[in-house]
Amino acid sequence: MHFCCPLFSLTRVSGHAKMARLISHTTAARWLGVGRANSSNQEKFAKYHRKRGLYMKECSIEKNKASCNCTYEPCSRKGVCCECITYHWQSGELPACFFPKDVERTYDRSIERFVKTYQERGRW
Repeated sequence: MHFCCPLFSLTRVSGHAKMARLISHTTAARWLGVGRANSSNQEKFAKYHRKRGLYMKECSIEKNKASCNCTYEPCSRKGVCCECITYHWQSGELPACFFPKDVERTYDRSIERFVKTYQERGRW
């Protein structure tokens, strides 16, 4: 079973806003002293989030892959959006899904390129 990163999939159980907390597995792991999130410590993460009124949805990898417009074929992060976003953000980039297909094919995923494309085309 694979769970999405809480960055986009957490919701307060008691109601209101999505993205109730911006907390990464790495941060939670550091707080819990368990290293990276994996199947052996998943229950510890789940308990941590339940105590705070948060829950994680199950990741829909196949559904995500179907809508992924990334043209980099050997990519190991396809369908696992939280890993993709984290990887690109650490490089000062945005993932392929933030760009129209023709711009994505250039592999220029810089924030500057995103802003320029948005200014030229508006929302696509």
